[in-house]
Amino acid sequence: MTIVTTYKAFAATYATQLVVPGLVKRQPKVCLPTKTMVAMPSSSKRDIEEEEDECARLASLRPPCAAPAPPSTVKVWKVMHHPEWGTATHPEPEEFFALGRYCFCISNGSTPSSILEELKDGHRMVVQPKTMVGSRGKRLKGARGLNEHRYGTIMSDPRLDPDSSPGKPWYYVNVEWSQTSEPFNPLCKSNPCKTFTLIK
Repeated sequence: MTIVTTYKAFAATYATQLVVPGLVKRQPKVCLPTKTMVAMPSSSKRDIEEEEDECARLASLRPPCAAPAPPSTVKVWKVMHHPEWGTATHPEPEEFFALGRYCFCISNGSTPSSILEELKDGHRMVVQPKTMVGSRGKRLKGARGLNEHRYGTIMSDPRLDPDSSPGKPWYYVNVEWSQTSEPFNPLCKSNPCKTFTLIK
């Protein structure tokens, strides 16, 4: 029949042109190496710049760090105690510390006048107190040093003692002596010919 022939012809022609998906075997997916497979940083250049800007902004909000403290300018002077002079300026230790000052006389040999410019309010002093009284209570011919050191803080610049004689002027600095003594330190030495020895 013409219809059958036409149908078969149609079917044969259709079969050669149409591929039925269900009859096609799936092929495994193969990933070919491409440039997109290369690892890329997670942040773009723009992201990095924005992050740096944010860090800079946060840093500007933080309080600035304190500048390092300048080196200390407090000087420490080892001074001499002379109870052998028999004067009211250098009495026995107990009275000496109760004075609240340190008295000295300018002398080219032991105490140059430059000391008047060097001593400053806030400097420190250390002294080995001496006594003219022996261990048995008798008066000695020469002063003996006690086995201790006493520290103090200078509370004024040098001043002229108004009671001193014009020919031999005495000066003094007010000193706040500590209430207790420290053990004797043999390394804390003074020049035996100098009233003031700078030790620090």
